[in-house]
Amino acid sequence: ALQIEADAELDVISEFYDNDGSLTFVGSGGLLRLRGPITDDNSELGTSFTPAQGTVCYCDDAAQTVFTKIDATTAFSYYNLSIDNFTAAVATVEAGTTLDVDNHFRIMDQDASFTSTSGTMTVGGNFECQGTFTHNSGTVTLDGTGSIVGSRDANYDTVFNVLNIDTTGTVTVDGDFSVASTFTI
Repeated sequence: ALQIEADAELDVISEFYDNDGSLTFVGSGGLLRLRGPITDDNSELGTSFTPAQGTVCYCDDAAQTVFTKIDATTAFSYYNLSIDNFTAAVATVEAGTTLDVDNHFRIMDQDASFTSTSGTMTVGGNFECQGTFTHNSGTVTLDGTGSIVGSRDANYDTVFNVLNIDTTGTVTVDGDFSVASTFTI
């Protein structure tokens, strides 16, 4: 079992292999930074995953899979999810799945690149994109209060395929973005 306490940071520089244990964030501010490959053993982030108010950051110089299931069938949610890869590496959501981020999703800077699911990605807080977001013909649903923080750099336009704003709260737009197919409020 691995427990990441509030405000603690764990940098995994080489391969991350959970050996079928549990991964638990406790409190707020914990950070798991994945800088290497993740062993695909049908329990990539543990046999149980408790995000609390922690952040998982995929940040490698090689391609990474952003996992969404504990095993072949059990989906889990991230609290905060950050993409901070570099050198043309792309973080790509596990094929055929739904990505659920309860709070903030961030593509950290212009070198970072993320390919979304062809299904649905749900974000409960801010959707911040300062790098490359590839929509993969999928749907992004914002279901909480927060902001869409699009790119402020003309070379990195944030383009959604389908964007749904599904909240009774207010979503604030800051920066540029566009929608290729359908925009629903």
